[in-house]
Amino acid sequence: QLKAAQEMLNDTEYADPDLVFDELSDYVTLIAKGVMPALLITGQGGVGKSYNIDKILDQYGKRHETWEKVKGKASPTAIYSILWENRDKIVVFDECDNIFKDAEALNILKGALDSNDFREISWATKNEGMVNTSDLDDNNEITQRVQEWSDEHNGKEGLPNHFIFEGEVIFISNLKKSEIYKKDSALLTRCTCIDIVLSAQGVMKRMETVLPHIKIYKSLGAKGSDGKDITDPALKQEVFDFMKSDEFMKNPKVRGKSLNFNVFDKIYKLRWSGLENWKERAFNCGG
Repeated sequence: QLKAAQEMLNDTEYADPDLVFDELSDYVTLIAKGVMPALLITGQGGVGKSYNIDKILDQYGKRHETWEKVKGKASPTAIYSILWENRDKIVVFDECDNIFKDAEALNILKGALDSNDFREISWATKNEGMVNTSDLDDNNEITQRVQEWSDEHNGKEGLPNHFIFEGEVIFISNLKKSEIYKKDSALLTRCTCIDIVLSAQGVMKRMETVLPHIKIYKSLGAKGSDGKDITDPALKQEVFDFMKSDEFMKNPKVRGKSLNFNVFDKIYKLRWSGLENWKERAFNCGG
């Protein structure tokens, strides 16, 4: 059934958002249960991919304990270290699109993406602090050797040059699947792939589904906080109704631009600020 739905998604230029996110939820659940080793979610940004994934993973565990997220650019060294430190967890690479262009990073990841029960990751590099564990096939023994090396080097942190990855990996990218395929087709064969391509109407349908859960913050607050919550249900509905209207959707300034939650956030803040001409300014908020 999941395979049939995936084929339907692959053959649909503009997928129905309900189908897409229902399938996405199913696949992330399989990752959370350890049934599937790797998932690649590609396509347009700002439609709630990360929100949906975080919510599901939190239902089955807790961030930093059962799953970890890496956001933004990541070097091969960082990727290798992250996979080792989270070798028995779910690792989410969110918008780390540079890894799809880095042959070294891709080679490191391929070991973690195998469907085999025994997934080995090795890195033949002379980086300082790399501990030779190529003769070991048990993570407990590998951990012990790395610790012994650390003890011998005044507590300096070491990395094994070989270990067993027992977790799962999720990639979230705003790139299209076809763009990643051009860089390395082998990566796609090791992942279950969902390419999210929604029409403007599809984005609005998706937005309406999650509208009650959308939170708007005035600005970033102190580290670890989101800032002042300025969410008003009535204003959210007013902004959504305007964005869904012909007045907005058929305006020449909007046509051809990307609609997403980031655009909604910008328009909401225009309305919340009390600008009398907020609707006129809204036409410039498209991506």
